This record gives sequence, C-alpha cells and structure tokens, in this order.
Amino acid sequence: VEEAVEVVTVENKDYSNQTMGFKLRYSNDWVLSEEPSSISFTAPIDTGTGTSASEITAGTEESQPDIVLVSDTAGKLSKNSTDDLDERADEIRDIVRAKYSNLVGVGSELSYLGVDKLFAVRYKTITGDIYYFVPKNASLFEISFNHPSDSDKVDHTNTFYDMLASFRFIPAQSNTKTANPAIIEK
Repeated sequence: VEEAVEVVTVENKDYSNQTMGFKLRYSNDWVLSEEPSSISFTAPIDTGTGTSASEITAGTEESQPDIVLVSDTAGKLSKNSTDDLDERADEIRDIVRAKYSNLVGVGSELSYLGVDKLFAVRYKTITGDIYYFVPKNASLFEISFNHPSDSDKVDHTNTFYDMLASFRFIPAQSNTKTANPAIIEK
C-alpha cells in the first residue's frame, strides 16, 4: 500500500501590520499569530521521523519550534536620529537591561537591518537566540529569533535573516481600535 504524500509549496508572503507600522516577508509554511503589540511567526516543526506536527505530543522537545517575534517593547526613547549613535545605543541598552533579564551580561553590537538599513542594537546569546532592538520614533521594537537550546532539529536562522532583510517600518494607523493588520499574498 502506497501512502499519499502531501506536497506543500513553500513561497514567501508579504505581511503588513498597519497598527504597529511595519511590514516584512515570511515563508508561508510558518504560522502567524497576532497580538495587539506583538506578532509571532512560528516555524514548521521538522521531526525528522516522518511524524506530522499534529501527532507530536505537546511539551516534548520536538514540539518546540523556532519562533520569530516582532513586538513593541513599550520602552520609551528620548534620543532620536539627530543624537550621537553611541548615546542612542546606550539608551537602548539601558532599556534592555531593565526589561530583559536574560540579556543582562550578554554583549551587544550596533547593527543595521531591513530595506531601509535601520539602526539597531543586536544581542546574541550562547544558546543561539538573536535579538535586535530597533528605535521607531520614541518607541523601541524587538525583532527576535528563538531556537530551542537543546534542539538538534532544523535551525531557521537563515529564514530569520531573510525576514530581517525585508523588514521595513511603514506609517501606522493612528486609531488602533479600527486598525486591521493585513496579510497580502503574492
């Protein structure tokens, strides 16, 4: 008896969030989850055993997929693009130290990302998690990649960097009560 194999075509989709004011491209086999101030993109689970993701028991190591998160940290910035780059980076680092205990003691570096080469401060943990903190006006955004530290399954770091390369801030809608994020398929 032959088993039918479902063929999934993996393509990129454009994602645009008018409420938060950003857009990027992501792989259509990732699962999108929207919250008011954060969006997560969850990688497909590759068990390497032929077992489908729905058959995996929740809570096992195999069930922990890679996740990309874009969120507004609620950190308020006083520095802007007219200020010294080091002063801007120091202000971001102060907010990160106060809000992210897992990044205390982790080295950071200045970086640029996205279509518009946006200024950011990057952190990379020894477990492989990557965080970019990007100022947008007086707000601070987090764009991060979480890979389960004990997982030897597929690492989607390259997919994360592709998403970063396509990232761009767009004008946000001023009335968040009527704002609707939109997924645009191409």
